[in-house]
Amino acid sequence: HAFHREIKSDAFPYAIVDLLRRHHVDLGYERVSTLHRAIKVLRNRSFDEPASDPEEPPGWGSQSSSHGTAKVVSRAGAVGGSAVELAPKKGGSKDQEPFTLYQILDHAKLRGKKLEFGARIATDGAGVNLVVWSPEGMANELMSETDQADFVEKRGSFRVPNDASLLTFGVQVLGPAGSRVWVDDAFVKIAGTPDPAPAAAAGSASSAGASGSSSGGQSAK
Repeated sequence: HAFHREIKSDAFPYAIVDLLRRHHVDLGYERVSTLHRAIKVLRNRSFDEPASDPEEPPGWGSQSSSHGTAKVVSRAGAVGGSAVELAPKKGGSKDQEPFTLYQILDHAKLRGKKLEFGARIATDGAGVNLVVWSPEGMANELMSETDQADFVEKRGSFRVPNDASLLTFGVQVLGPAGSRVWVDDAFVKIAGTPDPAPAAAAGSASSAGASGSSSGGQSAK
């Protein structure tokens, strides 16, 4: 797949860093290295963090933006009141190169660990693929139902390879132009640890932990 070839390339990490710099986001090792303390709560996992532009949810980057858009919207059933809406552009968002929101995880701290990941998802004409990926291995959880009006939770698991050289969590939309999906309360956690707190509590914890336990992130566009 073109998407997999791109993120497996040596240039991919540098492209991500350049993207973050253009959006004035610091991805210094000091912030990334704290993710093992914040792994239960991805940054802005419920998409409730205030943003100057709803099309740029804080903490998230985007891949293959020519195939789709992301926008934070109010959505009935979302735990914190907001969710991210992913919509394919003309030509659709297909598995060969899907529009993806992602966060970079701390692969060095998570090597060899079993992770659990998931999100609450609603759909209208498209599916959603949740992916934890490294060049050395990957796992995904597919939401194939395309007419799910109410949020349902999808979750999967992944054992991080001992030699992982990069680790990301991604949310991919798969469908034609005109379709939409909504994602709320995404999470990645070490298996066996408690589930993340509900969105409102997670937001408070994120603010309280900004001095040392928040993960680095990107802005999607």
